[in-house]
Amino acid sequence: MAVIWVAAGGAAGAVCRYAVMLLTPRLPIATLIVNVAGSLLLGFVWHYCATRWPGWWQASGALLIGTGFCGAFTTMSALALETRHLLDAGATGLAMVFSLGSLVLSVAALYAGIVMARALL
Repeated sequence: MAVIWVAAGGAAGAVCRYAVMLLTPRLPIATLIVNVAGSLLLGFVWHYCATRWPGWWQASGALLIGTGFCGAFTTMSALALETRHLLDAGATGLAMVFSLGSLVLSVAALYAGIVMARALL
């Protein structure tokens, strides 16, 4: 059953990621958006669901939303590849701002999601 939860969440996350890429064709903006949005979502859902429905979260929610959806929606490999493209193009400063900015904003978004979930509980 665990594989089904991961697969279902992963399919939805991949489709949502593709939709963001279609809406923001300029690289690396799509990756930044999905990494920050996915971190916000994971922070919120993790705290809210783990607090509200701990049994469901541990049994299937973390697999469906965390591993599945957020795992497919966000991507470190695309961030690494797009950073490499920027470096190859000689945009070293932009590459550093993009990669470090993605990390900082994603961690901040994760915490913001937790704060939002706490406010609802």
